[in-house]
Amino acid sequence: MLALIERAQYTLPLSGVPLVDEGKLDVLQKRVARQIYRAPVNAKIDAQGGIVSEQKGIALHREAFLQSFYASFYDQAIQ
Repeated sequence: MLALIERAQYTLPLSGVPLVDEGKLDVLQKRVARQIYRAPVNAKIDAQGGIVSEQKGIALHREAFLQSFYASFYDQAIQ
């Protein structure tokens, strides 16, 4: 887990219905994407002629992140 976030930090200051502050959510998504990103590395041949395996990259699946965020945000808001 990268961090815990407080729903109040991403809520617009309106009374009644909780709404996501899209600007703050965008900043969060970009920050998380930067933190977890790892570039892929191609396979190569080392100095002794052996093969060094490739390494898969890692990137944030932005749509899944947003779906999870909204599900959690609004699920908690109902309780």
